[in-house]
Amino acid sequence: MNDIDRLEQRLSECFEALQQRMEVLDRRADQRFTEIRAKQEEDIMLLKAMSCQLRGRVERVERRAGRGVT
Repeated sequence: MNDIDRLEQRLSECFEALQQRMEVLDRRADQRFTEIRAKQEEDIMLLKAMSCQLRGRVERVERRAGRGVT
């Protein structure tokens, strides 16, 4: 095997190692994005629930004020 063949072999090995690292990083990024989306969905559901709860309290206060009850 001459120097050029060894160099090509080494470059090929390095390239394959880089591809494998990129695939690992891609999987990690996808997993993290999935976790972030799930957390955002949980936060949105919580905000919606809090909004409904607050709206209900405001409506009760408005009804009381309308009846002249304080």
